[in-house]
Amino acid sequence: MRLKNQDEGLSEQDLSLLRQVAGMCASEYGDVVHWAMGLLSSYTTELPESLDNCDDLQVEGRTRSVTNMPEISTEIYPNPVSSQLTVVLNGAANGQIMISGITGGELLTLELYEGNNEIDLKTINNGVYLVKVLSEDFEKTEKVIVIK
Repeated sequence: MRLKNQDEGLSEQDLSLLRQVAGMCASEYGDVVHWAMGLLSSYTTELPESLDNCDDLQVEGRTRSVTNMPEISTEIYPNPVSSQLTVVLNGAANGQIMISGITGGELLTLELYEGNNEIDLKTINNGVYLVKVLSEDFEKTEKVIVIK
């Protein structure tokens, strides 16, 4: 993937992907949503509705509610990372980590255990990646930058 100049325009596939990311819950996916919204606004005036507060957002037939969330938390560091990513899983016996490119292509899936988990990223190229941690009724996605 290469970056395009604003005067080049984007394909419908690129615009569709940006709309999808920009329409995600900003309070859950953070800077990635705001970045996509900003980039999308450079190419079109047709912007998705901003979702900064998603407590009662209906997703796949279930309601997301902060009061129903288990006491599970994670820490992901360092960011940016060069070779070894630490993922701390608290409040759950086990889980799973999925690392994918910004366009959604899954690169790595591993099991996580409660406490510190060291993830070897030596084979991952420089770039921006989405790191998703899943455990029981918990899901968290963060943007991680790999710089070697």
